[in-house]
Amino acid sequence: MDAFGARGIMIEDFIDRLSQCNIFPDVENQYSPSFAYSSITRNNLTTYLKVMNQLKPTIMLIGEAPGYMDVDGVEYLLLQKKIL
Repeated sequence: MDAFGARGIMIEDFIDRLSQCNIFPDVENQYSPSFAYSSITRNNLTTYLKVMNQLKPTIMLIGEAPGYMDVDGVEYLLLQKKIL
């Protein structure tokens, strides 16, 4: 069983649940059916999660950077120590 099937949650179900979240009144949920481009954002997230599920990463970071003219997103920084 894959990581999602083991918990009984399929990727599409996860994104459907995510699309129903309305935490802040002035923030638009980009996965909600009311968002004009939700089919694109939902497809992008679905594709990403399916690829990650196949790769079986030990750590996966998922974040969202606000769009143009909004507050800057949080940058991810990986520091890797190389031993020669």
